[in-house]
Amino acid sequence: MTYFWRDRVGEVHLMHYAVTDGEALYELVYNTLDQTWSLNGLHTEQP
Repeated sequence: MTYFWRDRVGEVHLMHYAVTDGEALYELVYNTLDQTWSLNGLHTEQP
């Protein structure tokens, strides 16, 4: 994990995680209301 932040949309609290596998950076979001994960972004290096 490289970075973490919290956000709120109405009454829904979201927890954002920036995670890397060494080649790509993923933004994962945890919804605390319905306890689901989603992939919000994927960033890769372009050659």
